[in-house]
Amino acid sequence: MLLPTKTYKTDGDNTTKRFSMSSQNRFNATRRILRGFPAQFKFRTAEDINRYFSGDRIQCLLCGKWYVMLGKHILNIHGVTVDQYKKKYGLPWGRGLVAKDTETKMSENCKRRMAAGEINFGPDHISKEKLSASWKTKRPVCSAHRRAAVKRGTAAIIKWNEEHPAKPKHVPEKSKRVIATEIYRARDKKVAELKQQNKTAKEIADALNVRVTTVKRSLKRSGLSKPRSEIVSESEDIKKTVISLYLKGFKQKNIAKTINRSLCRTQQIIGEYRQKESNAKPSK
Repeated sequence: MLLPTKTYKTDGDNTTKRFSMSSQNRFNATRRILRGFPAQFKFRTAEDINRYFSGDRIQCLLCGKWYVMLGKHILNIHGVTVDQYKKKYGLPWGRGLVAKDTETKMSENCKRRMAAGEINFGPDHISKEKLSASWKTKRPVCSAHRRAAVKRGTAAIIKWNEEHPAKPKHVPEKSKRVIATEIYRARDKKVAELKQQNKTAKEIADALNVRVTTVKRSLKRSGLSKPRSEIVSESEDIKKTVISLYLKGFKQKNIAKTINRSLCRTQQIIGEYRQKESNAKPSK
């Protein structure tokens, strides 16, 4: 026989759902926190971490209860994400919040599916041994793993579009940004290599078929561009050279070739000099 019921209305419509008191008690039990929790400590050694993950269940350090997996529990019950939980208790980033026995079953299932050809990670897959090399793996390794996965997924979409032109799939904008970032990094590396060969920005731009401003921005990101003071001093030296050649009677085209600058820049320097001289002359 059911105990007196407790009712509540749903958000979507006016229907009423009824729960028995036993169901309500079970619902409240999931939110009960045991004595001594949440735990106020951090794991310091790999042995303690391995001991925590061993067994057929894993204990939630926020409420003290035991579960096979903690991901959904800590998010739905405690409102804490997996990353926040790992940071709070010093757990490694590259290890899931799963008990050892469950992890073994999932691994065997994954290997079986890989052997059957249902799953193919490709050559860019980062193995579990590489992630577990350090018990406190840093986030950049996971980011590299994620970028590789995005790259493989985009390649699969492109291949699908080539094989099925009638049903093309859309490449997400996030995937495009990840691939574009890899292209920019490869281009910055080529720009740095050409800069070490004492080539100018114009020569690098012609070699890579890009604009000069793109090369200058790449050099600035790589820290290979000249400092502001050095650029200003070189500009002053160029102005002095142009004016001295102009006073000696050289033509403007020959001056531009001598200083390896454009004719427009040479005319600009000479025009500024003429304006300055005309302003310096006393008016009659």
